[in-house]
Amino acid sequence: MATIDFRADPRFSGWFALADELLKFSTEVMLTSTVKLSDDSKLLSWCAFAQCRETFESTLWLAERGKVNDVRSLARTAAERAIAIRAINKDGQFLEKMASDFRSKRKNMAATLREGERADWLNAENTKKVVEFLQSLANETTDGLKWEAIARENQLDHLYQMVYRPLSNDGVHCTLDSLQRHVVKDEHGRVKELRYGPDDEGIDDALRASCTAMMFALEGMCEAFPRPGGDEKMRSLLAQYKKLDGTPESTGGHTNK
Repeated sequence: MATIDFRADPRFSGWFALADELLKFSTEVMLTSTVKLSDDSKLLSWCAFAQCRETFESTLWLAERGKVNDVRSLARTAAERAIAIRAINKDGQFLEKMASDFRSKRKNMAATLREGERADWLNAENTKKVVEFLQSLANETTDGLKWEAIARENQLDHLYQMVYRPLSNDGVHCTLDSLQRHVVKDEHGRVKELRYGPDDEGIDDALRASCTAMMFALEGMCEAFPRPGGDEKMRSLLAQYKKLDGTPESTGGHTNK
C-alpha cells in the first residue's frame, strides 16, 4: 500500500515546521531537566511531560499520513497532560487528587467485579480479595478528576474550552460530529458517498490543536524547570505560532476550500 506524506503539501508545511521545533525543544527540555527522585511534584511534572511529548510525536506521524481523526484524539490527550503539568506545579493538593482518582477507579472496578452480572466468574479466593479491597477503601476519600474544574482553577480554562472540549466531541468520542467525517453530503445535506482513509481536510486544524497543547505543556515544564534562554525560546515559538495562526494566506495557515 502506498504511503501518503502530507509533509510535502505546502498548505501544511508551516505547521509541520513549527511542530518539529516544538518536538526538538521538548526533547532538549526533557533531557536537561534535573529531577530529584525524592521530589514528588517535580518527578510527576517530568513524567507527565515525557508522556505528553510522546503523544505529540505520535500526532505528527499520524498527520503525515492524513489520519485526521486520530490526530485530533491525541491532541486532546496532549491537552489533558498539559493541564495536568500546570496543576502539578500550581496546586499543592493535586497529588492527593490524583491519588483519590486512582483509588476511585480501582474501587469502581472492584465493585463492578463484585456486584456485576459477571460476579459468578470470580472464584472464592478472588471474591474474598475483592471484598477485602473494597473494605479497605470504605473510609477512604475517592473522587474522580474533573478536568474542567482543574483547568479553570489553574488558569487554563481557554485551553480546556478551545482544545480539550471540542476535540472530545469531535475526535475522542463516537459522536455525530466525528462520524460525519466519514461521509460526503450533497447540496441538500443528504449522504451521497462514504469515505475512508487518508484525508487532507482538517490537517491544519488538527496540527494547530496539537501544537497549542504542546506549547502549554512546554510553558508548564519551563516553569517547573527554569533554564537559561527558556523564556526567549518560548517567545520565539509563540511568534512562529501566531504568524501561522493569524495569516490564512501563508504557508501552513488555514486551508481555504
